Amino acid sequence: MDSKATPFDSDARGSQRAIIRRNPDDVEVIEIIEAAWGSSPRFSDGVSYEFIRSEGRTFTSNRCLLPASEFHIRNGEKKFRVRL
Repeated sequence: MDSKATPFDSDARGSQRAIIRRNPDDVEVIEIIEAAWGSSPRFSDGVSYEFIRSEGRTFTSNRCLLPASEFHIRNGEKKFRVRL
């Protein structure tokens, strides 16, 4: 497994990504759908979020799983891709 960070140029916000969630019409059904990547403007208060952490918080609704094989982080002007 290679977990070395490497520079990248792409930016995913606004692009479509697969998510796994419960069907809002039947919570017993799990589905995979395409959804726009990024935080909901209703919750952002005009603030741009890049990382949202949930330690110590519970979310009773609007939860989903994001299948991932890599993630991107930024340190100052440098961007990095970490492959899992």
